[in-house]
Order: sequence, then structure tokens, then C-alpha cells
Amino acid sequence: MELHISLTGTVSIGDGTGRLYLTGTALGPRGRTALAYLVLERDRPVPRDELADTIWGEGVPPTWRAALRGVLARVRTVLAEDVVDDIAMTCVHGCYQLRLPGRVVVDVEAAAADLSAARSALEHDDAEGACRLGAGAVTVARRRFLPGASGRWVERRQAELRELQVEALETLSDATVALGDTAGALRAAQEALSLQPLRESAYVRVMTAHARAGNDGEALRTYERCRQVLVEELGACPSAPTEAAFLALLGTDTPSAPWSNSGAGGNLIKALTNLVGREGEVADLTRLLSTTRLLTLTGTGGVGKSRLAAEVAGRATQRDHPDGVWRVELAGLSEARLVAHQVRNAVGLPDPSGGDALGSLAAHLSDRRLLLVLDNCEHLASSVAELIAHVLCACPGVQALVTSREALGVAGETVWTVPPLAAPGPGASQAFDVLLGYPAVRLFAERAAAAAPGIDLGPVAGSVAEICRRLDGLPLAIELAAARVQAMGVDEIVDRLDDRFRLLASGPRGWPARHRSLRAVLDWSHEALSPEEHRVFRSLSVFASGFTLEAVEVVCAHHDELSSVADSLSGLVARSLVVVERGAGSVRYRLLETVRQYAAERLGSDGERNGVRHRHLDWALALATRAERQLDGPEQGAWLEILDAEHDNLRTALDWSVAGHRPVDGARLAATLSRFWEIRGHLSEGRARLDTHLCRVWEPPLRATLLTAAGILAQRQCDRTAARHHYLAGLALRRRLADRLGTVSARNGLANLAVGEGHLETARACFEENLAVGQELDDARVTAASLVNLGVVTQFLVEGGRIDRAQGVVRARQCYDEALEHYRALGDRHGIALALENSGVLAPFGGDTVAARRLLEESLEIRRELGDQVGIAAATRFLGQLAMGRGDYANARSLQEECLDIERALGNTILVAADLESLAAIARETGDDAEVRRLDAESTELDRRLATAPSR
Repeated sequence: MELHISLTGTVSIGDGTGRLYLTGTALGPRGRTALAYLVLERDRPVPRDELADTIWGEGVPPTWRAALRGVLARVRTVLAEDVVDDIAMTCVHGCYQLRLPGRVVVDVEAAAADLSAARSALEHDDAEGACRLGAGAVTVARRRFLPGASGRWVERRQAELRELQVEALETLSDATVALGDTAGALRAAQEALSLQPLRESAYVRVMTAHARAGNDGEALRTYERCRQVLVEELGACPSAPTEAAFLALLGTDTPSAPWSNSGAGGNLIKALTNLVGREGEVADLTRLLSTTRLLTLTGTGGVGKSRLAAEVAGRATQRDHPDGVWRVELAGLSEARLVAHQVRNAVGLPDPSGGDALGSLAAHLSDRRLLLVLDNCEHLASSVAELIAHVLCACPGVQALVTSREALGVAGETVWTVPPLAAPGPGASQAFDVLLGYPAVRLFAERAAAAAPGIDLGPVAGSVAEICRRLDGLPLAIELAAARVQAMGVDEIVDRLDDRFRLLASGPRGWPARHRSLRAVLDWSHEALSPEEHRVFRSLSVFASGFTLEAVEVVCAHHDELSSVADSLSGLVARSLVVVERGAGSVRYRLLETVRQYAAERLGSDGERNGVRHRHLDWALALATRAERQLDGPEQGAWLEILDAEHDNLRTALDWSVAGHRPVDGARLAATLSRFWEIRGHLSEGRARLDTHLCRVWEPPLRATLLTAAGILAQRQCDRTAARHHYLAGLALRRRLADRLGTVSARNGLANLAVGEGHLETARACFEENLAVGQELDDARVTAASLVNLGVVTQFLVEGGRIDRAQGVVRARQCYDEALEHYRALGDRHGIALALENSGVLAPFGGDTVAARRLLEESLEIRRELGDQVGIAAATRFLGQLAMGRGDYANARSLQEECLDIERALGNTILVAADLESLAAIARETGDDAEVRRLDAESTELDRRLATAPSR
């Protein structure tokens, strides 16, 4: 069954069984904005700062994280309505994603698809089909996008919807003219014109409709209105194509052919291949070019600056540049003093006899209106800047469009950074028709089809996506890779991407030499760097992902010269070798993976490589140590996000330490990260890394810390055998070292295992001993944890009928309340969530299911904020049980499915089995026998695997 989502007019979500209207006060305008953005971006996780920027724009509040949680809480509440089942919002690592069931039809997306199909139908002479599809697109586009909502994103989408309406009306006018319905064609064209009174194409369609109806007088008056409006509003006459269309309609010979950027009107040459995936950029740059006299396109080598500039220049109008568009290629020029001569040669001027090439060029262009396209200027930036500044001052009718890997720095310059093509992320759909929505995949597919006609990429769609992702969406690299399909399979290309500079080493013969290999592109940029920039660039290769200026100053500093490192980083950013990523109040830098591999190859001697690696490990250990001290305090959320951002860099440092260089420091780093791994759910990875270091490190205090950390992660995966082994070994070491707090930690783990095995009195004795130590040492954290654990034991004793129910509930509640006070005083939100969760689980023992739901939802909100996967799974499991108890089976299923997904990702097979049983129980209650059979079969197979699996 299709799920229909309307984001225009009366905003709603519905299927064949009902409809949920989202325009009421419960959701609010910000809630509608958030929901709409998540709907339209449903194929990818949306970072929370991106979502906040969408909702508030420039007015993001200082407490935006809390405000965002409030907005999304309202969205979740509204989506919990019973009208539409199986809609859920997930939050993983600070990113939100909307899960929608079945086939989803979003009205604005469907309207855009209808418009595209209508145009295609017209091209194939199916006027009736085009009319039907165009009318459907117009119906949607006439409505307002998210009525009542505001903000930059909403306004942009509303503008896009109006543009779609105009284009659909024009297509509808063309279709109805072809069907002979001149009245309908006129209505559609006039509506388009009313929306955009300066749109020449709409005037042409009004003229066409009048002429087809035999009303030449109205066609003439329409042309005159067009001319008058353009002169009054823009100071320009109708374009040559509009004039030609008008004269053709009246049966008059066109006075001249449509203007062309060739011959005397310029020297642009039409590209041999289509420009793929840059439609939005071309439109934006075309508009931008109308507002500035100097537009510079920057970006890393191979990103497609020249091709994009050529496309934009090719759309320049004769009205704006009656003396043509002239391209000047500067890549092959090595002498700065010859820049003016190169420009003169390109526009067809002989060299001056007096030698003043720049002065005579300016004199020649002083009364002309033209566009100069100066291509590949980075190696001559100073000379080009001097020429541009002189020409633009002396020649008021000249505009310049420049491509360069760095900006020119000329007054009045507008700089536009060309981004790589969007490529699918690691979690993207593997369906080829979905992947073709990514421009990078579309480019690969088109170029691969040209290299190997008839190739079927559907069966290897996942490999195509991986190629585009690992090549950073760089058009040149993707085209070089696509050309390889002529000689090797797509999977073989993937296997060779680690040696990409050898793989992508031979482009087509007609390409410039600097673009015939991936290495040549980067060599071109590298040669322009100063010695200090060379050194910093090489050192940056040690970072596996993004990095901060602080990290660069530690890792890349040479004799503590921090200022020179910052200057070099700025130079690398200016030359488009380093990418700047701006978040909510933060700035990070990044090397594209292709650039990083190139920089790594440039690292010189073993001494240089090892020096950089040593400093990188020092930085990682210092960062993790600072974070560890904060992960149980009020700043834990911020530090979890920092560790998320640096996780790949920390992994790189761990890998290098294990290779035999600094195993003890690597072990310290792993130990400090164990709490982060526990909260974020990196359980399998954390266990593997801790086990690796346990095989290499024998220093008693450090080894004891590693053992306890490994025990905690093993217990989180319900691997009780491994957890007990680690706890016992750690406890023995702690006692030998007379480490009282360390002994508490190991004993706490063993006691938790005892609870799971039903040895409640043993567990209670351990927890009471820990509580006494915490109170004696005035350690609020130990005290709070011991109280929570005592509450859990008491609750189990009540449940088993082993103590008085009323007294036991009171005692457990006191434990949780006291623990909550301690956690609040510490600012430990993870501990707060734990205490709230246990209070929520206890509340039904006193018959208060309303309080249980409130406490668990509060706990879940904190868990989601912290990205605590284990905690999210627990809270959703308990909330699902409450929902099932009150007969809310749809909500129970949604919560339980989220829990199941997390437990699978955590590798917690025992809890996966329990979740499958819970889902089967829900299916039985709802009479879904087929779902019961499926879940029972999956549960049986899981039990079989657990029974035959070797113990860990």
C-alpha cells in the first residue's frame, strides 16, 4: 500500500486506511519544517546541526540542542497517532532519520517527476500524456509549501515550487497547443506570465497561443508588452530567440540567425560530453553572474571548475554580452609577464608594437560589452589579478568568469567554491534506480555506457556507489574510473582503489596533460606550494578524517612554530587542497580521501613519517584523556560529539600503536575510550581492541583497567563467560595493588552478573559493600551507582516474592531517588537517564503506569541526546511493554522494532532473541499469523545458531 505525504496545502500523511493532518497546533510551524525536511531527506541520516539550521536559519538559539529535542518530541508525539502505522524516527550518533513503511509518494517529488515525464512525453509526440502529467504537476505546485511555516529553507522550497509551477504551466501550454486547444494553452501561458512577469518564454507561449488561434493582433500586442516591460524593468530589449519566435509566428523572415558564441561573437567551443549533475549549480551561477563583474570558481583539482564555467558561459545572452564570450586558457602558460599577451591572442588582437599589452588590451575593450572566461589561473594568480583589476576598472562593459584553485583577491570579486558531486553514503540503498538520484553515480553510469555500450550496472550497483563514494564525488576521478570498465569489471575497479593513482593513470588522448591522470591533477596543485606548506600538507595525511586547528598545531608543528602551521593551513585551504567544514559554532578541516592518499605518498623518510605518527598518538591520547574526565559530567554530550568526530583519527592512532611502536600508550588510549565505546554502542570494536592490548600489555595497573573495561563491554553483549573472566582477573590485580576504587569497579561487574543469574543475596552484599566504600571515600559516583544497583536487586526480590512488596517498592524507590540526586549534582546525564529508567520500570509495581511512561520517555530523550545505544534499546523495550499492556500495538511494535534493530547492531544475540519473541507476541495479539510464523522461524534459526556457536 502506498503512503501519501502532502507537504503543500493541507499538510498530511495517510494511506488507504486513514489520514493524519499535520497543520494543527500540536506540531507547530517548526515541527512541520522538521518533519518536512526529514521526509525529503529520508534516504540519509540528517546531522542535528543541519536540521537546526533548517528550522531556525540565522536565528539558531544558543540552547538549540534542547530546543531541537523539544521540536522533535512534538513530531514523535504526532506521528504516534494511530492513523498511519509504522512511522518511526531514529537517532544515531547525533543524526536523525525518518523511517517510512512501504512505497512513499511525496506530493512535491511526484509533481517534479510528473513535469519531467510530461516533457519526455512531448518529445515523443504524446501530447495527451503530456497534458495529463503537466496538469497534475500544476495542481500540486499551485498549493503553498508548508503553509504557516517560515525560514530560509521553507522560502527556498516555496520559490522552487513556484518555479516548478511556471515550468509546468509552460509545458501544459505546449501540450494543449499541440492538441489544438488554443484557449487552454493561452490560460496556462497567461498564468505562468502572471507568476513571472519578466519571463520571456511565457510571453512566447502567449504569442504562440494567440497566433495559433488566428489572432495576430493580440500576438503583436503581447510582443510589444514584452518589449516594454523588459525595457522599463531591465533596460534591455527582448532576446534574439524571442524576436525570432515572434517574427516566425507572423510568417516574417527572421532578420538573423540566433546569436552564437562562435566566430566573431566569441570563441567558445561546445563540449563533447554532457554536463551531469550540475543543474542547480549552473542555475545559481547564471543568476550570480548577473550580479557581479568578477566571478571566480574555486575548488580542488578535478572537481570540474572548467567544465562548469564553460556551461555557464555558454548560456550567456547576447543582450548582456553583445560583443561575445571569449575563453582564455592559461594552464599551458608558465611566464606571468605573458598573461596579457595570452588574453590578446584569445580575443584575436595582434601583439602591440609598443609593447604595452595590458594598456592596449584595455583600450581595445573599453567600449565593448563582453565576457572573458579565464581558465586555470592558479599558477599565475598575481598576474591574472593585476590584469583583471586593470581591465574591469578601464572597461565598464567587461565581465570576467575565472576558474582557479585559489581566489584572486581582487576588490569586488565573488568567490564560489565548486563542490564535489553528491555521492551515496555507506548506508545508502543499493537499488540502482535509487542510486541514480546521486549525480556522482549518474556521471559514472553515463561515462561507463559510453566506454562500454550495453553495460548493465544494475547487478553491481553497490560497487558503483562505493567507487563514487571513495573517489569523493570528484568528476575527473569518476570519469577516469568509468573509462576503465572497457577493460575490467566494476568490482575489479573497487579492489584497486587503494592504488588509485596507478589505476586512474590514463585519460583520453584529447584531454589536457594535467587531466590525463589523477596524479597529474594533484601534482599541478602540489608544485605551487611553499616548502612549509609542503611539510604541513604531508603531515596532514596522518588524519583519517576531519581535524581541528588545535590538532594540526600539535601534529604538524615544527619546532613549536604554531603560527607558521596556521598560516600554512590557511594557504592549503586557499589552494583548495584542504576543505573547510563549518558546523554550529565550530570549524573543522578535511582532506578528500584522494588528496589524503596523495599527501601520504609524499611523506618522506621513515623519520618524518614516524615523527608525525608519534605526535598524532600524543594528540589522540591527550584528547581522549581530557574526554574521559568529562564523560560522566555536565559536558558529556559535547565530549561525546567530539569523540564521534575524531573516532576515525583515534582508530588510526590505535592501529599505529599496536604495530609495535608504542603499545603501552596505545593501551592507555584504548582504556580511556572504553566508556565512549560503551555509551555509543561500539561494543564489538571496543572488545576487539581491548583484547588486542591485553595480549601486549602486562603493567599491573593498566592491565587491571583494561580487564575491567573489557568485562563491561562483554557484559553489555550478554557474554557472561568472558565478562566473568575479565572481572575476576581484574579484581585479583586490584586487590594486589590495594586499589579500593578499582576493586569497587570489578566487584560491581561481578555483582551485576550475579543479578542476571539469580544470585540476588550475593549481589546485594557486594553492592552494599561498594556503597560503604563510596560513602567512606565521599565518592558521589560510586555511591550513586551502588544505590541504583541496590534498587535493582530490591526490585527483583519484590518480583520474586522474597521480601514484602510494599516495603520493597518503597526501598527501591528511595535508592533510585537518592541516586538521581547524586547524578543531578554531578551533572551526569547518563546516570540521570539510568536512574529515571529504573524508576520508570519500578512504577508499575505500585500501579502507576502513567508515571512509568513519563519517566521512561524522559530517560529515552536523554539516551537519544547522548547517542547511548544500549540505553535507547532498554528504554524502547520497556516503553514497548507498556504500550502493549495498554493495547497500543502499533506503538509497541514500532518501539520493539527499534530496539531489535539496535540490539542487532550491537551484536547482542540473546536480547535479539528476546525481542523477536516480543514482536511475535504483538503479532499474535493483532492476529497477524503470517508475521508470527516469520518471527518464530527467525527465532528458531537464531536459537540453533546460539546452540552451535563456540563460546567466546
